[in-house]
Amino acid sequence: MCTGKRICFVRSVDILITSPVLVSTFDLSPDIPLYPFSSPISFVYFDLDDTLLDHRGAEKKALLELHQTVPELKLFETPEQLQSVYHTINTKVWVQYSDAEIDKATARVLRFSRLLREIDITDEALSSDLGQRYLDTYAEHWSWKTGARDAFVRIADRLDVGILTNGFAEVQRQKIEQFSELGHHASCTVIGEDTGFMKPDIRIFEFATQKAGVNAEEILYVGDSLRSDVRGGQNAGWNVAWLADNLGPTECDIAEATFATWDEFESDIAPHFVR
Repeated sequence: MCTGKRICFVRSVDILITSPVLVSTFDLSPDIPLYPFSSPISFVYFDLDDTLLDHRGAEKKALLELHQTVPELKLFETPEQLQSVYHTINTKVWVQYSDAEIDKATARVLRFSRLLREIDITDEALSSDLGQRYLDTYAEHWSWKTGARDAFVRIADRLDVGILTNGFAEVQRQKIEQFSELGHHASCTVIGEDTGFMKPDIRIFEFATQKAGVNAEEILYVGDSLRSDVRGGQNAGWNVAWLADNLGPTECDIAEATFATWDEFESDIAPHFVR
């Protein structure tokens, strides 16, 4: 497992070094550069949900409140059961929305109509009501992921940074407004819905590259989703740092760099591109 280890790629010799020890302690030949990215990084894009902000935590807390207050949802035996079923359904609905198979209005309701069907309820009015109640409750529980705020600000003090996110545009803008450091430091913010393309569509990455004003290989994207962030960024020629935990041995070398916590990112990855 990769958990808890710093992961860095030595491209010139095609080997993987995994160690909890800081890279600066390695005594390696100058002919073997410890640099995991294809080019020097001049711009860093950050994903928002479950990268900088704790989307999953807010989701769980919102569903807990709905389980406590909506009689129909008490048919799920526990809040944990509700959270698990919803998360599975929402993940599939989000892929449909990202791939433009359904529109936003449909996605907002569909995830709850499918949820209710799991307890043998068919009620579109209730599904619509739950869709709005969920968003309202979800917004009450937004928070930074541990260590993300400090890491974001420190990097933004040294390099140009931006936000690249899927998500409902009005919700994502509300988050950026609420967490003022995001809007203050980001030189550009790209929201999929505003562009007409959603990650992992290469067109949103090409749009974001133009907004950044640098070459694709000079961009580092920091995100948590293998499909949307890692594959999407790599297909556009970007470098990617993947926020992921409990990876298997065959998954550790998918992205240019992988980290499990923001402390790990700052100590083991940032020194390779922040000067």
